[in-house]
Parts: sequence; structure tokens; C-alpha cells
Amino acid sequence: MAVREGLLAHPMRTALTMLGIVFGIAAVIAMTAITEGGKDEQLRQVRQIGQNNLQVRALDLEGTRLARVRRLAPDGLTPGDLEALRSTLGPAVAAATGWRQIRAEIRHDGNPIEGALVSGVTGDLPGVVGFPVGLGRFLDDEDEQRRRRVCVVGAAIADRLAPGGKALGQVVVVGDEPFTVVGIMARKAFTTGAVADLAVADRNHDVYVPLATLRAFMRRGERDTWLDAISLRMADEAGLLTHAETARRLILERHRGADDTAVSVPLESLRQSQRTKEVFNVIIVVIAGISLLVGGIGIMNIMLASVTERTKEIGIRRAIGASRQDIARQFLAEALLIAAAGGVLGLLLGVASGLLIEALFAFPVSFNPLLMILATGISMAVGLVFGFSPAWKAARMDPVEALRTG
Repeated sequence: MAVREGLLAHPMRTALTMLGIVFGIAAVIAMTAITEGGKDEQLRQVRQIGQNNLQVRALDLEGTRLARVRRLAPDGLTPGDLEALRSTLGPAVAAATGWRQIRAEIRHDGNPIEGALVSGVTGDLPGVVGFPVGLGRFLDDEDEQRRRRVCVVGAAIADRLAPGGKALGQVVVVGDEPFTVVGIMARKAFTTGAVADLAVADRNHDVYVPLATLRAFMRRGERDTWLDAISLRMADEAGLLTHAETARRLILERHRGADDTAVSVPLESLRQSQRTKEVFNVIIVVIAGISLLVGGIGIMNIMLASVTERTKEIGIRRAIGASRQDIARQFLAEALLIAAAGGVLGLLLGVASGLLIEALFAFPVSFNPLLMILATGISMAVGLVFGFSPAWKAARMDPVEALRTG
């Protein structure tokens, strides 16, 4: 009866009434899906860098500023800085590594390998970034000390050398120097992007050589830094910011005040970014709440008008035996159905909008089922709350007066 005599009797009015509910729910679903998708993406990137990591990066400087800092710190970031950090932070450091990436042509059997990135590495890179070796071994201290011409390649490079793990023992030419492959890194999905100013790269295309070998055989520019970055995996999350400040002071002191490095804590960058997103979520919820309030007022307005229009119907129903509770339930059912239909349509519109944004802009979205259920439940609650007054008015009508007025 509520559907037939209430909703379908005036379909256009019913549709317009539920628009506030529809847009309110759709806004909550779509916008929170976008922000949650962004959070998940950033968390994946931080895990790739290392969740408990502290990173010291050499700044990319040019011109007079580069000349000024090189007068104070001619070698830039160095392996000596790595050892000093290890020594100063002590047991708080679980693993440490430093690396330098260079541009060099890579060939195998006279054929160039496109897309490969060469990095000179010292320390425990797999332990720091959580990127294990799949076959063979990683570079060790003896490789570094003896400046061996050995390398470890990413899975994508190994496939191009010889599929099926047969790249072990192959010789690749880096620049003009031959290197023997002693390890293949496990294949791993990397989400390229950035958290704050921390770049995330696809390491499946990397070629790793001992840093000392790189320094011995590869040409270095006059003002180039020895290391692009140093990364420390701390034993736990406690004190990350304190350790970062200690590292910042130590590097500044060793570089005689030269402002040529930046110290970053990926996990803290993530937290700051997510706090910003949480504020944004609150704003979205407030806006959606206003939209739901407007929708609820619209439901109340239409239901009050419906009560006035259907005075005679109410009188007849009361005259043939309907109780006040029956009348109240009918009008509450109508209000609830309007709100529920608006909630479901809003849910569908929100999901469709999120998926459309993901398809058009390649922006990740993440839907929260609990939030969907909660939003739909709230829309139904709005219908009940704002439908109560019209239902109460209809139920309190005197049947004789209603018949006379109708």
C-alpha cells in the first residue's frame, strides 16, 4: 500500500524527494573510496621503500649552489657517512645500505639491453628494502673488498639474458667492463610513484654491482656525489623521528654545514599524508551529512503535503477499522521506502563514480563494505526520523473531522 498509494502515485515527486539522499550517499562512497585508495597506494609504496626505514638522500643540485656545497663537502654523500651512521645509531640499525645509480650501456653477446639501470651497492640492500634474492646470492663484503666484477640482476633483466633462471653465470658488459651474474632477484610487483619526496622505482630492471668496483672502473664527474642515497632499516618504529634528527645533525657536521642532503622517514611521511586525508574525509562526511539533512527535510515536507492531500483516505481507513498505529506505520513505511531507495541508488552511483574515476584517471580506489552498509543504514534512519512527524500527524487525525474535511 505504501508503494502503490504513496511512492508510485507521484513518481516524479518521489524521485526529486530522494535526490538529497542519493547525492549524500554517493558523495560519501565515492570520495572515501578515492581517499582510501590513495592511502593503500601510499602504504604499498612505503613498504617498497621500507616501512621502518630512514633515508638520507643526496640533493640534486646545480650551478652556484652545487659549487658552494662541493667546496665544503667535495665528495657529497659517501660510504664513510654510511659507516658513521651505523656507528652512531648502533643497535637501533637492523640493516643498512648505500647506492649510486649511473647511466651506462649494458650489453650481452654484443646486443644492448634497453631499460636496465646500473647501481653500485654497498651493504645489505635486500634486507633494507625487503627485496630478496630469487636465485644465487647477493653481493657481499668480499666482493666489495676485492672489487670483483660480479653483478646481481633483476628478474626482468634475467629474462632478457636467458629465461628460466639460466642467466646465472652469464657475462654482461657494463660500459666497457665485463661482469659475471652471480644472483637474480626475486620477481616483485613495484608500484611506481612517490610518497612525499621519496621516489619508488621498479627494481626488476636493476643491475647491481659492488660499489667499490663501480668506483674503480666507472668514470665519476668532478662534482658528483659518491652515493645517491643511504637507507637504514631501524629495529622498530619507536624513535624513528629522533633517529632521523640524529642522522641529520651527524651528516651536517660531517659535511661541514653543507646543505646537500635530505633525511626522510617514509613512514612518517605516510602518516602526515594520511592525517591530511582524514581531515578531507571529515569534510566530505560533513558535506554529505548536510545533503542527507536536506534530503530528510525534503522527505518530511513531501510527507506532510501527502498527509494533507490524503485526509479523506485517512478518514475512510479509520472509519472501516484501521487503528492509529496502522496509519502511522503506513506513512512511516512510505518515508522509509523513499530513504531506502535513495540510499541504494546513492550506493550504486557512488560505486559507479569511483570505478569511472579509476578507469579514466588510473587512480586507485578502495571501497569499504562496512561504510557502504553504514551509509545505507543512515539513509534509512533519516527516513524514519523525518517521517515520524508526518506519520504522527496522520495517526492523530480524528476520523469524523477527516471525512468532513476530505
